[in-house]
Amino acid sequence: MKADSERSYPDLEFFGAPFGGGPRAVDIKCARRKLSTRGTPTGNLNNRIALYTGNTYFLWPQLKFSGILRPFDEYEELISVVVLYTFDATRPERITDVEVTAHETWRIASRSRASATREYIGSIARIEDLVAGDGEFASADDFYSYWRAPRIRWKKSPEAERLLRRALGTQET
Repeated sequence: MKADSERSYPDLEFFGAPFGGGPRAVDIKCARRKLSTRGTPTGNLNNRIALYTGNTYFLWPQLKFSGILRPFDEYEELISVVVLYTFDATRPERITDVEVTAHETWRIASRSRASATREYIGSIARIEDLVAGDGEFASADDFYSYWRAPRIRWKKSPEAERLLRRALGTQET
């Protein structure tokens, strides 16, 4: 895998006959369990997982952006592997209760952003639903229709605009 920077998408890519042909993208995420004031897990994530950057490669799936191996639409499947953990500052290893789950990314998506300051599509926050792959959308089509609808107002950022101009420039050759 060759990436343009330290931050790239996907973390892993695989393809071939054993996987049904066509490329598959695997993104690895880590998510901390939220603790109550008494230090017990609440059943929710500390923060929603950032699934996709909404105002660049997700919004323009036909374009090849810097930092991704191929245009978003070329992937047959997009899978998120989520590593859940509990943070415990009193232990030398600092994390406990590690649990790993994997789903097609749309299955763990919410209708909320992951951040108030960045343009990230957020995951569901309830851990039981995350592990079950029981997100807020009935299908991949519902997910894409919701997040790519004209009513979604993505912020115009200088960085997103620069990436879009660069991607469009590479498409014209």
